[in-house]
Amino acid sequence: MSRIDVGTIHVGKNLDEIERECRGIGPGCDRTQMQREAPRARVAVPAFFLDKDEVTNQELAEMLNIFAGTLVVLDDEDYHYPRFVRRNAGTGSEDVLVDLNAKHGGIEYVDRREYRARAGRERLPAAQVSWYGAKLFCETHGKRLPTEDEWEAAARGREDRRFPWGDDVPRCGGVVVPNDGKLPMSGACPPGDIVAERVVGAAVQDVTLDGIRDLAGNVAEWTSSLFVEGDRAAHLDSAPRDAPRVIRGGSWAASLMARSSGRSRRPPSIMGANLGFRCASNAEVARR
Repeated sequence: MSRIDVGTIHVGKNLDEIERECRGIGPGCDRTQMQREAPRARVAVPAFFLDKDEVTNQELAEMLNIFAGTLVVLDDEDYHYPRFVRRNAGTGSEDVLVDLNAKHGGIEYVDRREYRARAGRERLPAAQVSWYGAKLFCETHGKRLPTEDEWEAAARGREDRRFPWGDDVPRCGGVVVPNDGKLPMSGACPPGDIVAERVVGAAVQDVTLDGIRDLAGNVAEWTSSLFVEGDRAAHLDSAPRDAPRVIRGGSWAASLMARSSGRSRRPPSIMGANLGFRCASNAEVARR
């Protein structure tokens, strides 16, 4: 983990800033998505620690094995293989934690008794994991999901960086995002909708001054924060349990959220092939 201590910083964007940036992007600009970043605000972010890397398939499989006796795996209804992992009744929430999708998932359930990272995918970022599964993983390791202000603090820093590494646009191959027209890119990138995900930490450009890797790409990331349009201070205790959570960062399937201010939302039960997570902890707890 790296210690992040930025003090009071700006988060989000004003509508005029979004409009200027949109003109620079050109016809591919997604104004609707970018307007979720408004308004720009000044927030105090207490010092915290953040994982340098996204959680991997190997790490997530190890956690599932810890809880194996309290989990049940439901079969895919069409292809009849073990797919949806959830807690047993009476042992906690029965929400699905992980989708062991045979095509997109990086974990398999072997002989209906052991979870194992698929061969060659051990160091790829874990995906197909719900907000509930990500939260359980972090808590199991004495950590928690980062708030979206913490995530943005790590990405923007005191310098108010446009991207986690600085203000230069992503280089072709330097960040795990596609050349999908949603964001300017440098280098001879062939246009395309998706690229291949990579082992965590392999993107040479996508590194912050604090050593945090893959904030801009590889997989988008869950945060602990509730998503309410135009209100970044909303609290979970004031919303329905299934209210959408904030996700941050770009991915191998979409580039726009590679920007440090980029934000979107998903219901906590959603599990996406390009959606993963990393963990945080309070600075005073991590020192013990």
